[in-house]
Amino acid sequence: MNLRGLHIVFLGGILTTCALGSPRLALARRPKPPKLSGQVGPSKVNRWPKPLITRYYLVLNLRYDREKLTQRSLQRKRFGKKRRIKRIAGRFLAKLYQGKRLVDVVPFNFPLLAPAENFTRTGHRIARRMEANLRTATRLKVPWKRSITRIEIHDIGTARRWKINLRSLRPKPRPKPRPKTPPKPRPGPKP
Repeated sequence: MNLRGLHIVFLGGILTTCALGSPRLALARRPKPPKLSGQVGPSKVNRWPKPLITRYYLVLNLRYDREKLTQRSLQRKRFGKKRRIKRIAGRFLAKLYQGKRLVDVVPFNFPLLAPAENFTRTGHRIARRMEANLRTATRLKVPWKRSITRIEIHDIGTARRWKINLRSLRPKPRPKPRPKTPPKPRPGPKP
């Protein structure tokens, strides 16, 4: 495109201009993205455990409502054969514990809360404003074994944590049997 002695050139997603007759094209530098406050994906220091391969899994319906996370439902389901649930890079982590031992980590995202939105200063400001008033929901598949004692959701961006309520998956305690008492004697005819 030629506008009054200038060429506008499209180079890798950035528009640049150069003067006519210039032997070199002016190369624009891409701005460096700001550093994120948390890390997305497994780090070299804290390695994640190997993914669980199970037949059973949980479907968590989670809702993110103005910086608060709530659990809407929890269902236990079954695959036809043992499978491993895929891992993706995400801002949120579902950590599965067996006592104090970390058993598995399942990263996930909520719509409109991915870390890619914060790579520029303007994007960071927009994401902060959106997050303050955002209401969104997601479904998450998590491997399940009876030995898992708790599940925690970690937000890498803000370092917040939430616990998932697993009471509906635990067997209900059986009521204690009542002690058998002998029947009370019936009053008979008076002598």
